[in-house]
Amino acid sequence: MLIDINNFGPFHADVWGTFSDWVMILVTIATFIALLTTLFLQRQTLKSQTDVQANQDKITEIEQKRFKFQIRPEFKIKNYYFGTEGRPNVQVTLTNAPAVYLRVHSERHGKFETSSDTHLELTYHKDDTVIFFVVENPEEKNETLEAKVGHLMFQDELEITCYKQEVWVKGGKPMISLPTIIPSYELLEGSPIGPRETKW
Repeated sequence: MLIDINNFGPFHADVWGTFSDWVMILVTIATFIALLTTLFLQRQTLKSQTDVQANQDKITEIEQKRFKFQIRPEFKIKNYYFGTEGRPNVQVTLTNAPAVYLRVHSERHGKFETSSDTHLELTYHKDDTVIFFVVENPEEKNETLEAKVGHLMFQDELEITCYKQEVWVKGGKPMISLPTIIPSYELLEGSPIGPRETKW
């Protein structure tokens, strides 16, 4: 006895379709589900890769900042004393990484003024010092004993970044600012890397 698989019991082919029609439907549904699953997995994989890349970028940025901070030269006040007639002499010392093309500018106006400008453009190493010999300006009527003594400009040892630090006398005591990044500074004629345009 042969059974017609397309007409079994109440499921007549004219109403319910043939067996091959159902197989095709099931295959189509399975293919659609597989496609959705694949797309979902691809999206998850892409998101994971994006997250990993973002984390790597953050780590790289942190390492770059850490390295940049490690090679950033910084001068600090080592000591100061008052010479004859209360003239403050301020000594600043390099405390960490080398400073190249060091340029020292001494102020010639304000409550205190230095006797001359000093253009060193040398490489300074840890514990090297710069001394500002400061005299009082009799023409300045500033009674607050607050005045800028001078500033230092320099680059890190890889010549990547230029910095500036300012030296002040406030309330009779010297102070020095943290290194501030500047676009560039003008080097003297004949410097190893040539003159630069002053942009600050």
